[in-house]
Amino acid sequence: MKASWPQVIHDFWNAYGWDKARTRLGPPTPDAIDRMDECMEWLRWLEPEQMRLVWARAERLQWKRIMAQLGVCRETARQRYLLAVATIAARLNQKVA
Repeated sequence: MKASWPQVIHDFWNAYGWDKARTRLGPPTPDAIDRMDECMEWLRWLEPEQMRLVWARAERLQWKRIMAQLGVCRETARQRYLLAVATIAARLNQKVA
């Protein structure tokens, strides 16, 4: 059975903002979705392994897990990530020029 009473805060530190408030983002705007769709097209310019690496970083996956997936050290994974991002930047700069 559910109670309709609010949650009781028993600790002084919780009641007076000792902990940071947790906020959630609202739903994305249509403009944000359009920008995301455009960015998803950029991934098609990459090799499959580069695509997975860039996507993993976009999901904020820890380097430790990425290193385990790729079977490389942190610096190698980082260099591959930077190369993938540079590839995207180069293609975007070609469009502008």
